[in-house]
Amino acid sequence: MWIALQWPLEVLTGEAAVVVGAHVGGAASALPQAEEGGRMATPEAEAGQPWAGLAAPSPEALAWWALQFTPHVAWVDEALLLEVSGTLRLWGGRRALLQQIFESNPHTDLARQAQAATSLVALACLRLRVEGGAGRVARASDLPLHTLSAARPHLPVLARLGCRSWGDLAALPRAGLARRFGPELVQALDVAFGRAPDVYPWATLPERFAERLELPTRVDTAPALLWSASRLLASLQLWLRARQLGVLAVELRWRLDVRRLDGQELPPEQALVVGTAEPVQHTDHLRRLLAERLARTPMLAPAVGLALSALRTAPWQAASHSLLPQDRRGGDPLHVFIERVSARLGPGQLLAAEPQADHRPERRQRWRPAEALLAAVPELAAVADVRPEQLFAIDSKNMTDARMLQLARRAAELLAQDDVDGLVVTHGTDTMEESAYLLHLLLKSGKPVVFTGAMRPGTAISADGPANLYQAVGVAASPAAAGQGVLVVMNGSIWSARDVAKQDAAALQTFGSVYGPLGWVVEGRPRFYRAVSRPHTLQSGFSLEGLGELPPVGIVCTYAGIGPAAYEALAAAGARGIVHAAFGGGTVPDELLPTLRRLRAQGVHIVRASRTGAGPLLRDANADDTAEGWLVADDQSPLKARLLLALGLARTADAAALQAMFDGY
Repeated sequence: MWIALQWPLEVLTGEAAVVVGAHVGGAASALPQAEEGGRMATPEAEAGQPWAGLAAPSPEALAWWALQFTPHVAWVDEALLLEVSGTLRLWGGRRALLQQIFESNPHTDLARQAQAATSLVALACLRLRVEGGAGRVARASDLPLHTLSAARPHLPVLARLGCRSWGDLAALPRAGLARRFGPELVQALDVAFGRAPDVYPWATLPERFAERLELPTRVDTAPALLWSASRLLASLQLWLRARQLGVLAVELRWRLDVRRLDGQELPPEQALVVGTAEPVQHTDHLRRLLAERLARTPMLAPAVGLALSALRTAPWQAASHSLLPQDRRGGDPLHVFIERVSARLGPGQLLAAEPQADHRPERRQRWRPAEALLAAVPELAAVADVRPEQLFAIDSKNMTDARMLQLARRAAELLAQDDVDGLVVTHGTDTMEESAYLLHLLLKSGKPVVFTGAMRPGTAISADGPANLYQAVGVAASPAAAGQGVLVVMNGSIWSARDVAKQDAAALQTFGSVYGPLGWVVEGRPRFYRAVSRPHTLQSGFSLEGLGELPPVGIVCTYAGIGPAAYEALAAAGARGIVHAAFGGGTVPDELLPTLRRLRAQGVHIVRASRTGAGPLLRDANADDTAEGWLVADDQSPLKARLLLALGLARTADAAALQAMFDGY
């Protein structure tokens, strides 16, 4: 059995009648307008408007909706055809199935429908109903010839042959019919009368939602842009229902019609991303969030096209309803309220109190942005029992030696707890390699410690923070990461804190190492391919015990024509050591030799490192280190050589012992 469905033409095409030559800003009657207070008019209020077709789902989305009734769904000409022979019993029969189709119709303007034993007969009956006929015939051979798609190009010739119905056409000799009008017409007759199977390109659900929409005219206001996106949101909702998913983040893009404005180059597109703390399937909440964000986003130029994509999804868990009626209707969930108000006021404007342990009543809570209290990555709950704690609320550029030691001490306290199996540190990328390396040498635990961060802010398009955090938690929760020292996980790569370095100012793959990564995160799980090369954590000779503060050590980066002023200034400020970030091979300009010798005689240790940050320096090569009393950093970068020298000076001032540390760590 086949069912044919048809919607109004504007629903299928998304086209709208507009005033020719009228700009959107002036065609007030043709566009949805914002009500007082910035709220959008409802679809019902806009019924009959020329843009009403844009609020309907796309034809592809209508096919996704129909897949709940049968796996055999296809668009044929202007109708959606459903082959339901195999699913009628599941729905309780034909009448119950039709009732369900009409009740769940995603657009209020459905449709006409017709039923028949074959697809082409159902389509023909549908066309008769559209023309005002009964929509049902006793025999397929009585159907008018113009209702058969394959016959339409040949109607004048067939009429002269006396063919007025399908039966007249079927009575002609098959061979002659095929020679005169082509095999397609004969094949269509076979399908129509059930002599050949109905074969169509069946509709399938895409793995990822990403749809585009060309606008019928230019749009330059936020309410009109949001209304235009209604068609995409309706399609997204049908895709989510068919996939049994909820969406956590979507991206709306609009293509600009102008490349230059007032002499300034404009980007080809604008975009914004909205996210939710919990998966949502009904798009009303997304629509409200988009409305708030669009109201605060200036449009650089009129838009001529839209694109909507689902960035993150999660399995959908339908709500369980109570057997007894509720005493009163509940309001929006807390996370929905927080997201809507935060979108309207801007990030960081809505604060919430977070309890914290303190004997002073005035410090029993701290105020944080409410959106930060929501789980940014709900999938973490399936990986580990995560307990968040904020130690600093600073940019990583403001990290200091004292703060790094404070971080190390708090990490040691947490790792000593029996109910803690691993630790993830979210850290800015600018100084991440230094903090990670210090903890790599100081912590006395074999439990996994993982640093991660983000190269893009959370408000940016395709922010990398949530994915990095998810991968870092997966590594920290894996027994394979135990005993590996402190790790850095970014963009799917696992790096050792000893040799990782930030190598790019903007790229997502910002971290690297001359030795390559320890491994990669594959399907959320770490896979290690090499071991850490030097002692760390439990094997390290360094410890937090008795360590008050790090002795001051500075770095001077060599450049052509450098003078001694920077070295002398560091020594005058009390530096106990200076890392000489030398040219590639570790050479020292002749002009600096007297100053460096004098400082060494005063007890300031000099460490030769390469400003390239890669490759080992050999002792007594390119400089007489033994005679001068200098140290060589081996393959360590100047940044990490500074930390290693500071840790060493906290224990000893003996040059031989300090050199042994550089050779060993």
